[in-house]
Amino acid sequence: MLALSKEEATLTVTHGDLQTIRGDHVRRFRDRPMVIDWGFTQRAPLYIDLVDFFTRQESLLYWEALRRQGSVLSQASFLERWQAASVYPGFIYLYPALMQYLRGDDSRLEKLINLLLAG
Repeated sequence: MLALSKEEATLTVTHGDLQTIRGDHVRRFRDRPMVIDWGFTQRAPLYIDLVDFFTRQESLLYWEALRRQGSVLSQASFLERWQAASVYPGFIYLYPALMQYLRGDDSRLEKLINLLLAG
C-alpha cells in the first residue's frame, strides 16, 4: 500500500474512518451509492474502495472509465495494483470484527483472517 500511495496519478479523495460493525458509511440513495461519513478524508490510491465493493472483473469498468479520461495505466498494471490492495479491507474491518468476536460472533473475524492470509 505504501508503494501505491506514492503513485500520484492514482490518488483520489477517500473515506478514511474506521468502520462500524455494520460498515454503514455507504448507503444507497435513488439507486446510487452515497458515502455519508467524510470525517477523516485523505488522498489515497483509488484501489482502496474498489476492492471493498467490486470484484476484480467489475473493477475493469472503472479502469475503462479511467482510460476514457486519459489514463495510460495498462489493464495488467491496474489489476496488479488492485490485487495488492485487496487485503486492505482486512485491516480496516479488523476492529469491528474484533468487537463482534468479543460479543460471541467469530464469523466476520474468521473471514478477515482468511482474507489477510490469502493475500
